Amino acid sequence: MNENIENILYDYSIGKILMMEPMNKGNTSDASYILSDKGKWILRKLKNIDQGIAEHAISNILANDICPKIITTKSNIGYSHYLGNYYNLQEYIPSQPIKNDLETFKELGRVLGILHSKLKNNTDLIEQEDRFSLEDIWKQTKNKWKDVQKQFDCSTFTTSNFEELIDEMVTYQNIKNTFIHGDLGKWNLIYNSKQVYIIDFGEVRRGDHHFDIAATLTSMINFDLGKEFAYKFLYTFYEEYKNYMGDFQWEKLQKNIQLWILRGMLALLLYSSNKPNFIESVKKMIDLELKLSNIICENFI
Repeated sequence: MNENIENILYDYSIGKILMMEPMNKGNTSDASYILSDKGKWILRKLKNIDQGIAEHAISNILANDICPKIITTKSNIGYSHYLGNYYNLQEYIPSQPIKNDLETFKELGRVLGILHSKLKNNTDLIEQEDRFSLEDIWKQTKNKWKDVQKQFDCSTFTTSNFEELIDEMVTYQNIKNTFIHGDLGKWNLIYNSKQVYIIDFGEVRRGDHHFDIAATLTSMINFDLGKEFAYKFLYTFYEEYKNYMGDFQWEKLQKNIQLWILRGMLALLLYSSNKPNFIESVKKMIDLELKLSNIICENFI
């Protein structure tokens, strides 16, 4: 986007454009901040038409609760098309640093509970590609893993059972009981005035809702505050989540935390060119998985 933005925005009835500037927020799309005399907006470049259709449908389901509203074009379409590319326009929600406290984890429980309860029985959404499917990423990193596996001969990820662990995690990855966000880490959450909003549904697909929970909790929990706080955060999240989505099992959450961490490890291995930094990062990920598993096993299973 750049000089083409005005041509894209011509499709929308948002008044006179006063300012446009690029944004860095988001992992899977280019985005620009738009200020007009009628409001503030985010223009995002999408992967394809399917993402445009899916995100508009999700907006219609969730926009008044937990995600920004997608604006329709003058032709009442939820995305625009220009020079072979697809875009959508959504309302702008100011972002503040997200707090690591009990109120925030209660709000996270509410937001994820609404997300999964409202998407659970939906049959109209289009599945997006899983960019980090465990089977695919393991094929690409299997030989690389042999060079580094002895560095991680601890916890769940031991050299003796790694192949078996891959097979087990693929089984959990293939559980598909609802539509999930698919990449619901802290980077796809907006915190504003004690309310949390979910953004970037570019990987929405069928899966196990515990996978989204694992992504959110592993990216949010800070063990620097101590084990007792981590326990309280988990329990506070659970108590609020079950008010909206009754299907919650600690055993499945523990497995999906392993799955999330494992996918992250192999993705990092695939794209990292700095071996020492990779090893240090993965050790932190394994340590996080171990600490969370211990809390869950000791208190909830």
